[in-house]
Amino acid sequence: NVKTMTSAEITALSEQLETNERVLMNERNNAKAIVTELESKYKNSSEEKQILIKSREDELKDIRRHLKEERLAKMEKEVARNEAMQRMEEANERAKVAEQHYDEMKEMVSSAKDLHEHNEKL
Repeated sequence: NVKTMTSAEITALSEQLETNERVLMNERNNAKAIVTELESKYKNSSEEKQILIKSREDELKDIRRHLKEERLAKMEKEVARNEAMQRMEEANERAKVAEQHYDEMKEMVSSAKDLHEHNEKL
């Protein structure tokens, strides 16, 4: 059971995705700033450097995981958007065909009426 999305919903999802990407970039920049600050505080201690390296590796793993999740979510939203647009295009095409059939039927009914009137006169 597929939910059709309106253009407004698609736009809202796109805007939310852009907002999420900006937040993610801010998080990444904040993480870099934290790492830089920690590096300067502990640069004289070898043991503390090892802790910092481990901490930085963990932060980078978290950032990579978060980026991967965001990319996946973005792809899923793009797929959903594309599917919704395709369904809208297909519905529009069916509506055009239905309208053509309706016009053809009206023309046929009109022709039948004209023929009937002509036959009545005869």
